[in-house]
Amino acid sequence: MFNRRLSLLAMACFGLLEPGLSAASSAQYTITGIAVPGARSTVAMALNERGQVTGYAEMLDGTPVTFVYSAGEYTLPDTLGASSIRARDINDAGDIVGAYNLPGDDIDRNRAFAWIDGVTTDLGDLGTDDAFATAIDRRSTVYGVSGSHAFSWRKGHMRDLGAWDENSDVTVVMHVNAVGVAVGYAVDYGVRTTAFKADRNGRTPLPTLGGEHAAANGINDHGTICGWAYTAGGKYHAFRYKNGEIADLGVLAGGPHSEAKAINNAGDIVGVSGSPRGDRAVIARAGSNQVVDLNTLVEPQGWKLQDARDINDRGEIVGGGNQGAFLLTPIPGAGARPAGD
Repeated sequence: MFNRRLSLLAMACFGLLEPGLSAASSAQYTITGIAVPGARSTVAMALNERGQVTGYAEMLDGTPVTFVYSAGEYTLPDTLGASSIRARDINDAGDIVGAYNLPGDDIDRNRAFAWIDGVTTDLGDLGTDDAFATAIDRRSTVYGVSGSHAFSWRKGHMRDLGAWDENSDVTVVMHVNAVGVAVGYAVDYGVRTTAFKADRNGRTPLPTLGGEHAAANGINDHGTICGWAYTAGGKYHAFRYKNGEIADLGVLAGGPHSEAKAINNAGDIVGVSGSPRGDRAVIARAGSNQVVDLNTLVEPQGWKLQDARDINDRGEIVGGGNQGAFLLTPIPGAGARPAGD
């Protein structure tokens, strides 16, 4: 321990520790690198309440894979002969969804897939020859976008959920909570992006932070929503929407923008913020309206955490950094778990 303290002091004196990075005594998370064996790159996109992580990777020979990671073990679902594949979401059963392309596909053509109960299935489309699965709920109902319309899919049947309005170029469902409330966004290119929530009572637009554009990326079981929205000054910031009020979560000092990507039932929100040192993975605690650099809450170990993409109710976080995909695990008693939302 004494030698390690001397090493940290020497690194600080010679500028080898980035400003703001903390020593072990203030670390709130441990870092686990996620790297599919034999892959040149691995991307982590989402995790569930069991700590299973999904994402995608490119093998050394260029072969694409999608994966489910759990406690050091990797499962590689069938990729349907894909030339590229991107897993986007995972539910508590370990089912995953996303999109893939086949060799020879047009660059703009996506094919939606789901891996449910160990079987990979092409979900088809709404007659548009294009589809992308973006979310899967606890009942293994899949949500996504085909052409300009949102869709749901369950047990082989695709349902057209329509577009936000007649001006929408694309309508996307990004997340659905345990009580069936969905959030997402609709784009009218060159005019505005509208964040919305949808339930049995219909669709409701969400406010912006003073600008023309907003998108909702996540919702927890209490109905609190996160995403990004433009300010009156033309910058986009991460937001929390709760009880009819939108809160600006700000940016890191000197940063131009931020985005909230996921929220858990405790009210923790994770995402990304620009900074003078590039993009940084961030967290906004329940009850706080300011993002915090996750790099200040870990022992760096050579890592620069650049993007946090998901968080579960255990406080585990997945994302990407300079060394690839990562999983952050809260250190018991270190203050990484806040009060409930």
